[in-house]
Amino acid sequence: MEKKDAAYWERKYKDQEGLYVSLMTDLENYRSLVHRLKSEANTLHNRLEYSEKRAEKLEQSLRATLFEETLYEYHHTFKS
Repeated sequence: MEKKDAAYWERKYKDQEGLYVSLMTDLENYRSLVHRLKSEANTLHNRLEYSEKRAEKLEQSLRATLFEETLYEYHHTFKS
């Protein structure tokens, strides 16, 4: 077995420290990414809900308009 000197242990410590810093950085990047994705998902969900409500209101408005126009046409046709 070879004898391990201070330089070896210092190098081993620096490598281990670099690994820990890298892992912590990766974890922080992952957390940041998850937070950003949750925020985007929430925004898209809100926009989807708004769009669905807006589409429902427009559909109701269109039906009312078509109903009124149909009544007007029947009234106009049978009045003449």
